Amino acid sequence: MAGLSFFISIFLRLQEEIFIKGWDQVMEERDLLFPSLPIFIVVCAAVFLSSDLYKGIWRFASLNDMTAVFKTTTIAVFIFTFLMFAITRLETIPRSLPFINWFVLIILLGGPRFIYRVFKDHQFKYVFSKDDQRLVPILLVGMGNKSELFIRELNRSSAPNYKIIGIIGKSKSNIGQKIHNVEVIDQISNLNNLLEKLKSENECPQRIVMATENLDTDGTQDLFNIAEKFGVTLSRIPSRMSLKSGISEMDEIESVPIEDLLGRTQTILNRKNIKSMIEGKRVLITGAGGSIGSELVHQICELNPSKLILADISENLLYEITQYLIEKKEKIKHKSYILDIRDKRKVEKIFKETSPEIAFHAAALKHVPIVEMNPGEGLLTNVIGTRNIADACERNQVKVMVQISTDKAVNPTNIMGGSKRLSECYCQALDVNRKTNPNATQFVTVRFGNVLGSAGSVIPLFQRQLQEGGPLTITDPEMTRYFMTAKEAVQLVLQASAYGSGKQKLAHGTIFALDMGKPVKIIDLASQMIRLAGFVPNKQIKIKTIGVRPGEKIHEEVFHKNEKRIETDHKDVFAVAQEIPQFSEISSAINKIENFLVKGDEKNAIAVLKEVIPQYSKENNIIDLETKVKQST
Repeated sequence: MAGLSFFISIFLRLQEEIFIKGWDQVMEERDLLFPSLPIFIVVCAAVFLSSDLYKGIWRFASLNDMTAVFKTTTIAVFIFTFLMFAITRLETIPRSLPFINWFVLIILLGGPRFIYRVFKDHQFKYVFSKDDQRLVPILLVGMGNKSELFIRELNRSSAPNYKIIGIIGKSKSNIGQKIHNVEVIDQISNLNNLLEKLKSENECPQRIVMATENLDTDGTQDLFNIAEKFGVTLSRIPSRMSLKSGISEMDEIESVPIEDLLGRTQTILNRKNIKSMIEGKRVLITGAGGSIGSELVHQICELNPSKLILADISENLLYEITQYLIEKKEKIKHKSYILDIRDKRKVEKIFKETSPEIAFHAAALKHVPIVEMNPGEGLLTNVIGTRNIADACERNQVKVMVQISTDKAVNPTNIMGGSKRLSECYCQALDVNRKTNPNATQFVTVRFGNVLGSAGSVIPLFQRQLQEGGPLTITDPEMTRYFMTAKEAVQLVLQASAYGSGKQKLAHGTIFALDMGKPVKIIDLASQMIRLAGFVPNKQIKIKTIGVRPGEKIHEEVFHKNEKRIETDHKDVFAVAQEIPQFSEISSAINKIENFLVKGDEKNAIAVLKEVIPQYSKENNIIDLETKVKQST
């Protein structure tokens, strides 16, 4: 190409002389070919080799390759001009020839690369083929890098799956602009009217594809509602490209995760207070491999603790979270223990070995029907285990213990909720005792509802049932639950912990509750997941009611009617003021429960629980059912 560019440049510069005198005579008169041509070819070869220009794969030619061509051509022409000036003082070649040669050589080097790229990317198919009836028509929401990459990869595909009707932008000023020849046809706020128009013209898309990460939960929910109205599937471009046959593919889209609809916009936290609580401290986390425990590990790692002590009864979960620290957080010192919190001797041994300054107690048995069938195990873990951890904190001068509780502790109708309420009471009573000893362990209890996607929760269950073709099983059409992502829950737990362990003037024994937002109907959740998967509820995928399971409530509560809700500096964290039982009463009840369980007497252990937690009653659930019957009649 260098040699050819030299001849073309001569022709462009001397074409009038060549037409009059002929090529041979002009070359002979001007002596252009020697030594100019060999010098130019040698210089170009040397520069191209040294700059790795020959190593570029034409199939993936891009702007970077064009930049490389531009740089190497400029260097080669500059060196050639300098050498010719040194040898002949540029008397044998026209002074404009190097500039013309530079321009021609760039075209000859870059042109074939991009023609080959266009050919391999099947761009000619749009010229020769108009058959796109088999393609799924979609609307693309967003004008960022993901949209550009998706359109580009779709154009490159030899067998694309989708046909883009148009792009939806955020601003009216974007309308009419294009990305790779795909036009922005409207703005998000007018999507409903646009779909009405497209539907009337029989051009309604089958999918709305989100290609933006700037939409908050409300925006995603609005898109879902519009998609549901028109019977359109809401999907999104995956955040990471998958690798297929060694080539990155971006013409695949995936369902929007239910978390994007049910999660909430993340609020601003007081990270200074949170960091001052954790930084430089030895932190113990029980249940470290679980949904909340592992998220605690992830977030606490960012707050520079001096050491993490991880405890969990599950070897596999403990292994996974330990591997995370080894691979991702090499600088964080840590130690892992397989621990049954019911083993008082082992708990004490770990505390003495590690001397934690802060303890997060997330270990618990939490699945209501399972605990209901195994009440003794639930009481041993949730009550006796919590007491063991709390007592060890006191004996070993731990500064703060954070007890992770649940909304099921409010008006409990099951062993799980009742046991968690009793463990709340024990930690509250210990914190009240701190009035007489300001240096004693401070106990902070944080209460919240269901965590999206946690092991054994309803979302993984629905996902598995969807994969199997349904039906999705719900226990009652009226059942509601509060939901929160693990990330947000832990952020607010840390915020509440900072309040509880700080200098705020709050009563001893205060429980912190997280604002869980609005309760979600489980049947609506099932319908949304079916639609997000691209199916029609109760037509393609059935929803089946199987009846309320033992111990389940129709509606969960975050606050008891006798609890006073106190606002804090953070809008999503509330302090709960309530009457706290005497420590002697709670401690005596727990000792009785333990003695009965040692004898295998679960019946009397439960009787003691009901006695000490008067709100614990199966009647709470019966009232829910009676209310439902009255409403339906």
